[in-house]
Amino acid sequence: MRMTRLAEIKRVLARLHATLRRDIAVFGERIRPSGARAVAAVLIATLIMASAAGALTLARRDRAAALANARQQASAPTAVASSATAQPSGGQNVAPQERSQSAQAPASTAASSERSRTATVSRGAARPPATPVQAPPPGYTWDDVMLLAHLIFAEANLEPYSGQVAVGAVVLNRTKSGEFPDTIAGVIYQPGQFESVGNQYFNSEPGQTAINAALDALRGWDPSGGALYFFDPSKVTNGFLWNRPLTVTIGGHRFTK
Repeated sequence: MRMTRLAEIKRVLARLHATLRRDIAVFGERIRPSGARAVAAVLIATLIMASAAGALTLARRDRAAALANARQQASAPTAVASSATAQPSGGQNVAPQERSQSAQAPASTAASSERSRTATVSRGAARPPATPVQAPPPGYTWDDVMLLAHLIFAEANLEPYSGQVAVGAVVLNRTKSGEFPDTIAGVIYQPGQFESVGNQYFNSEPGQTAINAALDALRGWDPSGGALYFFDPSKVTNGFLWNRPLTVTIGGHRFTK
């Protein structure tokens, strides 16, 4: 920037010098030759001295501004470092580094919690709501409620509410039948039974509707009519399922014994 300004000053001075020389020449023609040369010499000398003084003043001003800017930039890291090492006072002045770590802590905690939840679900348990509004039915835990809710959401989240409860009831009917494992986790994770187990829908948050459906099923509501199986008739061609006795059709699911 300083070089650009000096170049501009030089151009202005050059134009001014040429103009003054021309004016001095015209003025010299009107007075004696010796007097004209003397006046011209004095004016040119004065012009040169004034121009040099002005250019020097501007150059000094630019240099002072540049030095001040450099000092400010050089002192900025020191100020940041000083504030970073300062102790908080009354909980008000927290160092930038600590604020950065504090801001990152919730994100890392949330990511860790999500990984933990997914791993827990895939092993057969589930995380209960942060603030349960009601206790699980007698004989069951929140792990049972949430695991059943995950299956209901994965298998029937677009079905009518009674159809969602019916899916939960099928799981419970199996635990009592003697033909399947006698626990909710055992039924849900029995190989080859529920295609949705382990996919992104099963491992995602089930939502309050699926949790309510799981609670209603655990309390004894069975819209499936005692069914042990359910399937989507538009997608399934399995003769075993089609030959089972039909109990009810709810939404897009056919329930059979």
